[in-house]
Amino acid sequence: MSQTYQATHDLLQEEDMLNNFPIQPTANYKKATSCLNYSRQHKALYMLIGNNGFGKTSSIKHYAEKHPNIRYFRIGEKERPKAFFGRLIHQITSEKEMDLDLLLKNAYLDYLIDRVSYDIVDDTDIDLIVIDEFGNFTARFIPILRQLWDNISPRIGMVLAGPPSILNDMRKWQKEEKRGINEIFSRVGHRIQFLKKPSLKDVEIICLSRDITDKKLISRFFKNNLMKDFRVLQNMITDFKNGVFNP
Repeated sequence: MSQTYQATHDLLQEEDMLNNFPIQPTANYKKATSCLNYSRQHKALYMLIGNNGFGKTSSIKHYAEKHPNIRYFRIGEKERPKAFFGRLIHQITSEKEMDLDLLLKNAYLDYLIDRVSYDIVDDTDIDLIVIDEFGNFTARFIPILRQLWDNISPRIGMVLAGPPSILNDMRKWQKEEKRGINEIFSRVGHRIQFLKKPSLKDVEIICLSRDITDKKLISRFFKNNLMKDFRVLQNMITDFKNGVFNP
């Protein structure tokens, strides 16, 4: 295994602990599933926008487990496009013995994008590509994702998942007429799904799944000032059950 592949593979494992419990049918899970279904079935480009801890990644991975023709990728923090697309090639291509470090050293970025696009389209088992944390790319590199989409459309759908901050940045870059940003928005159109902070109903669903049934206690979890997202809620419930936290 090459050093470059090992490093980028490790990045994929950094946030794999969000869903330590069976996923529940929260409003955000249903929204994410609807977005993924539409993109996969209609070969559309979609954006899935939600803060960390809102269940974005866990919903995607749960969906991918049920639909084996999906390929999930995450852009690592500060990961360069050549490293990202090289990793995609390594994971999709049948040439598993390739020297990835040598490829990244000698190949141009356009070649890597075209190469991975060809491998994706050529693989008839793939019907959806999900790129998580796409906001880790800068204004300079975001348009590269449009280039990938143009290459694989209309045979395969693609979902770009990230936090609200990247959507805000892209809207700002669009006003500043940054190259390629308007082209992405024109292809996405109205297809932007927003995830929200957990509602009382969501908190109740999670609490019931953890054998907490008292309505007043559930309300206290929901109203607690610390309760910002599902990750915090799960931690609060765990600590409550361990006797070290009282909401």
